[in-house]
Amino acid sequence: MRCLCAFDIDDTLTCDDAKQMVQRCQDSNCDLAVVTARNTWNDYRYVDSEVEATFRQQGAPYHYLLDRRAAMKAHNTDDLFTAIARTKTMQLKELRDKGGYDRVLFFDDQLLNVQEAQRAGFETMHIRGCGFGDVMDLGASSRRCRPAYWREDGESPVKRGGRRM
Repeated sequence: MRCLCAFDIDDTLTCDDAKQMVQRCQDSNCDLAVVTARNTWNDYRYVDSEVEATFRQQGAPYHYLLDRRAAMKAHNTDDLFTAIARTKTMQLKELRDKGGYDRVLFFDDQLLNVQEAQRAGFETMHIRGCGFGDVMDLGASSRRCRPAYWREDGESPVKRGGRRM
């Protein structure tokens, strides 16, 4: 059975304990990939150097969002967050199909991205508060949770301290 662990970067791979989750994926014989909303290719800023080296040594695919306006148009939405979530899910499908993976685990801190991937049938781990602490077991995927700073509808993040969440 072929397995892939696909990681968001910001507030996911940039977390202090990301190294442990990446190691668990490798110990489970899973390949690695990046699926990020960053708009530059191969940008590992703020990622632990050992984690970055692991991804580079494995030749991990790096999917990014080049043009946010084009993504919004392609997904027929005026909401950037929806466009990002749909683009990431589309990229997961492409990774699964091209790589022939039986199992794809997607790690992301944004609930909307996690929900969109779940709707498409992917296993997910929602990383809350920049930490993997309670999701270190790969068998605990497809967790459904909502941090306190998400609106009740679960669809749109709100601003906290002037920073997009």
